[in-house]
Amino acid sequence: MPKQLFYVTVVAILFKQATAAPKGGNVEVIAKLCGALRLGDNPITFEPQEETGFEGEPTVLKLNMSLAPKEWRDKFVNRSGPNKVEPIETPPKGTPDDWKNMWSRWAAVEAALNKPNVETATAKSVQRRDNLY
Repeated sequence: MPKQLFYVTVVAILFKQATAAPKGGNVEVIAKLCGALRLGDNPITFEPQEETGFEGEPTVLKLNMSLAPKEWRDKFVNRSGPNKVEPIETPPKGTPDDWKNMWSRWAAVEAALNKPNVETATAKSVQRRDNLY
C-alpha cells in the first residue's frame, strides 16, 4: 500500500507540473527567466541611430570639393567655356560602387562651385563657424 500511495503522489505532482504551463501557472517564472526570448519579438534597434545624412552635408561636400585638386574636380563636369559647366550625371565605366552612389551629388556640387563667388562664399562661411568654437 505505501508503494502505491507513493506512486499516486508522484503521478499527481508530475501531472500538476505538466499542466501548469498550458494553464498559465508558470507565467511569472517564464517572464523572469526568459526575458532574452522576448528580445527576438521586436526588430533590433541600434543606439545611437545610424545617420544617413545631416543638415550640413551640402556645405561639407562643397568645402571638400573646393579643396580638391583641379584634376579631381574636372572628373565630374564638362567645361564647354570659361563660365559654362555641365555636371556629368552618369559615372564613367569602372567607377567603384560606393562612388556611383555619390556621383550625382559630387557632380552637382562641382557645377555649383563654378558659379561666380560660390567657392569663396563657402570657404568664408566655414571660417565664420570655426570662429564660434
